[in-house]
Amino acid sequence: MADLANIDLAMVIEEKKLRALLEDRIDDLKRTYADRKVALAVWFGKATKEWEQNLLVLYTGERANQIYRTQPDFLMRKSSPTIDATTVDDFADFLVSDRQRLEPYFQSSEVLYCDKELLSEPILRAFNVRAEPSGLMKGWYVRAHEYEDTKAPKLRNLLARWSPVRPDIGLVKVEESQDFEHCRGLLHMEFSFGAGPRWLPLSLGALSPYSFYDDWVKGRPGYFLFRGGSLYQIQKFEEKTAPEYSSQVLEPLRDDRYPEVYLRAVHLPEQSAF
Repeated sequence: MADLANIDLAMVIEEKKLRALLEDRIDDLKRTYADRKVALAVWFGKATKEWEQNLLVLYTGERANQIYRTQPDFLMRKSSPTIDATTVDDFADFLVSDRQRLEPYFQSSEVLYCDKELLSEPILRAFNVRAEPSGLMKGWYVRAHEYEDTKAPKLRNLLARWSPVRPDIGLVKVEESQDFEHCRGLLHMEFSFGAGPRWLPLSLGALSPYSFYDDWVKGRPGYFLFRGGSLYQIQKFEEKTAPEYSSQVLEPLRDDRYPEVYLRAVHLPEQSAF
């Protein structure tokens, strides 16, 4: 646990206030660019003790080969940052032709808003914008009565029912048996923040509202169906302190305590057809 004596609470509060003000300014810009779309907003050169703050804003539109700077309105002080703005395509070109010019935007920076659909992969990589951890499997929770009520061919019908639905559960495997019958993994959910939706790990305390955990606690069988046709039955949950898992998730959990879910593969007769 972090030593509270070493945390500058005043600075933490100040940074939160600044972030909220900048996010309000970004919302204003979204309305200002009525004929365009804000694709990315980056708080760069962060200095919480300074009045003047800096935003980089990328928006859709035709190339102008320019980065436009809007100076702050000092009457508004913190709510009016210096804004550097350019198009997505221009920034992508500068990444290739004049990367050194862009270096200030990567110093002490934080992505406050991101529409990944409007950005190229090089820009996402440049700002380390990741929506999901490596190896993430996406799927759905299937309750016992849904599994039992599904008629043969069961797997095909389960996929037909759930595939049109947006995945609501993610799994990063941390161990798998040699025969692929059993595995352990870290459960993830998709959360939406200013920087866009991200798949983040669930803590043990966060599991209780979900039906898959409630069913397990009450002794009811439950299943995870993943894209591609992998089907697993939930065996148990177990919390483990594992600092090494921090490299397998986008945001490590507090105290490195992760709930692992134990799963057993369910093989259905028609599975070989997929």
